[in-house]
Amino acid sequence: MTTEKRTIDACTALYERISTPKQLIALEDEELASLIKPVAHYNRKTKNLKKMCQQLILRHNGEVPNTRDELLALTGVGRKCTDILMHFTFSEPTIAVDTHVHRVVNRLGIDTTSREDTADTINEITPFKFKHMLTNGSFNMA
Repeated sequence: MTTEKRTIDACTALYERISTPKQLIALEDEELASLIKPVAHYNRKTKNLKKMCQQLILRHNGEVPNTRDELLALTGVGRKCTDILMHFTFSEPTIAVDTHVHRVVNRLGIDTTSREDTADTINEITPFKFKHMLTNGSFNMA
């Protein structure tokens, strides 16, 4: 499992070298892998990042799409990543679910079969005002 610190370290190293999909594609696979090596499965992620950047260039003029379906169609982008992008980049009130949230929700008695099912359930039962608070960075419950 990759920790937040390792992810930040890999992102910092990568963003010091590139800022566009074209620049990422231009990197040699070995260099890209060494930049993101702090994260788990860096060899597979190297291939996925290159494919995803090609898709961004071909399908979206090098820009990150702002719809759930278009994000999910990108190589290497799953539900959790999509929910995070939709929430923090595009201000859509949605809650991302990882394995740990999925397990806790099931221990609390909300029976779901997958992280995606858990995300659907949490997003369905959580009132908008609470999801909106998260989007705005305000956790004041008053």
